[in-house]
Amino acid sequence: MRTVVCASVDVGIDIYELRWPTRRHNQEQLQVAASTAHRSALTLSSATTAVPSSARLPGRPLRRSSIRGRLIMAGCVAYLESASWDEKEEEEILQLAPNLGPEAAPLLVRLQAPSESAVKNVFISAVRFATSMESSFAPFFDDLKTSAQEQIDFMLHDGDDPAIVMMDEGIRSVLREGLTKLLSTFKTGVDLLASEFDQSPEQAEKRILRSLVDIDWITNVLTRIEMMTEFVSGWLETSDHVISVVQDNKYSSGLWAVKVKLIEVTGKALDAVGYGSVILPSTSRARLLKAWLPYIRMIKCCLDDGKTKDEAFPQMDADLCQNIESAMVSMILALPSGDQSDILSEWMLKADQFRYPDLTEAFEMWCYRSKTAVRRLKPRTDNGGNCISL
Repeated sequence: MRTVVCASVDVGIDIYELRWPTRRHNQEQLQVAASTAHRSALTLSSATTAVPSSARLPGRPLRRSSIRGRLIMAGCVAYLESASWDEKEEEEILQLAPNLGPEAAPLLVRLQAPSESAVKNVFISAVRFATSMESSFAPFFDDLKTSAQEQIDFMLHDGDDPAIVMMDEGIRSVLREGLTKLLSTFKTGVDLLASEFDQSPEQAEKRILRSLVDIDWITNVLTRIEMMTEFVSGWLETSDHVISVVQDNKYSSGLWAVKVKLIEVTGKALDAVGYGSVILPSTSRARLLKAWLPYIRMIKCCLDDGKTKDEAFPQMDADLCQNIESAMVSMILALPSGDQSDILSEWMLKADQFRYPDLTEAFEMWCYRSKTAVRRLKPRTDNGGNCISL
C-alpha cells in the first residue's frame, strides 16, 4: 500500500491520502506529490482545497485530516524516497530536492556517488563473475556473467561521464587472475575437445566458442587499462598447442565458428604487438608471426572457398582482415633481417595459392633494405680517421 500526501496553498491545511495497491507510480502522480511538497516547502503556509482532479484514482476513497505544513513535505519525501524512479524522474527530483531543505536529504542518498572503496569492491566482484572465478552451475549464471561483463565495460568507459573505477594494483591483480582463469579454461576445453567432439560436436564447439568470447571480451578491458602484455604473453604460450589441435584432420570440415574466433582473438595480439602497445623481444614477435601466419592464410582461403558454395558460410570481417594484414606488415618490418627473410620466403612460396595476407609492402621494404645495407652500414670513421663500429 502506497500513500501520497497532497495539499495546495491557501489559509488552512488539508491532507488527502491517495491509496493504491501497486508499488509503481505513474508520472502524473509523481508530479502531483513533488509539486505539492515543493509549494509547501516554499511557503510553509496552509491550504484548504479539494484534491486535484489529476490526482484522483477511480474507485479509491479519499481520507481527510489536518496536519502542519512540514508534515506534508515529510509525507511527500517519504513516499518519493521509498518508490523506484526512472531516469526522467531522477532528473526532476534532482531539480526539486534543493528547494525542500534538509528534510529532502533522504531523496539524494541513492543518487550520491559511492566511495572509491565501494566502487572497487563491486568492480572486483563483477570481475570474478565475468571471468568465471566464481564457479556455478546455476541456470542464471551465464546471464549474470554477461551482465557483469557489460557493466565492467560501462564502468571503464570514459564517455559523457568519467570512468568510475580508479586502477590500482589490487584491481590489476584481480584482472590478471581473471585472465589466467579464462586462458586455463580455454586450454582445458581444447584438451577435452577430441573426446567431447565425438559425443556431441555441437556442444564441444559451443564450449570452446564460449571460452573464446570471454577471452575476446577481456582483451577489450585489458586494452583500456594498458595490460595487454599479460594477454599476449599468455596467448603466445598456448598458440602452438591450440593450432595443432584445431588443425587436426578430424575437424577439417567443422569448427568454423571456433576457427574464425581464434583469428579474431589473435588479431588483438597482433595489433597490440604490431603497433607498439606491447613490447616483446624479437624472438617472441617472430614466434607469434610464424605460428599464426600459416594458420590465418589457410583458414581465410577455406572461408573464401566455402562462401562460393554457401553464402551463409562464416567469414572474416573486412576490417579484421585489413587490421591483421597491416599489423603483420608492421611486425615483419620490425624483425631482424634474417627473420624477415624466413617469413617472406615462406609467404612467396605459396603466394599463388593463398592471396591473403598481402605482404607486398614488407617484401618491397626488405628488398630495399637488403640492397642498400652495404652502403648504408659501411664502416664509418670519426674526425681522427678511426673506424666507428655500428
